[in-house]
Amino acid sequence: MVRQVAALDRSDLFAFMWEIICSGRSSYMYLQNVIPAGYKQHQDVAVAQNSIYRLTFYAKHWNFGAEAQPLYFGYRNALQDVWTPVEQVTVTDLGNEYTQLTLEFDTKELTNIRIFAFTTSVLGGIGGYHLDDFKLEYVRAAEIPETEDPDALLKNGGFLQNMV
Repeated sequence: MVRQVAALDRSDLFAFMWEIICSGRSSYMYLQNVIPAGYKQHQDVAVAQNSIYRLTFYAKHWNFGAEAQPLYFGYRNALQDVWTPVEQVTVTDLGNEYTQLTLEFDTKELTNIRIFAFTTSVLGGIGGYHLDDFKLEYVRAAEIPETEDPDALLKNGGFLQNMV
């Protein structure tokens, strides 16, 4: 936004429009699209199998001083059971300043996940949260544990018979 203002100050319409395009591209790439409160509680995303991803975003409690309800966030299997979390974090200690929240996870066999964040407050309820700047980034391939070779199993389960 600083560059957009600077471009306007210079009366450089082309630079201003370019910065608007770049800003929109960034929002698209990093899931930063603004969505009205309560309108959307999740985002489906394609991911690579057996990969470590890091989800980060900022959150703060609004209506500070009122009773805060827990904030839940995490991910679900977007292609099967979209209501049961694969991994979920519960946060109860947010104040009125933005705090960065992070979840690092292994996708295992999943190719699509549903990122979610919600609270149990209802419209007109006691409190809620402002969420901003969601980012999902690929970290690295997950380490897949070696499976035991089925041919290495004992052929003769009566191994005690030859002991002295």
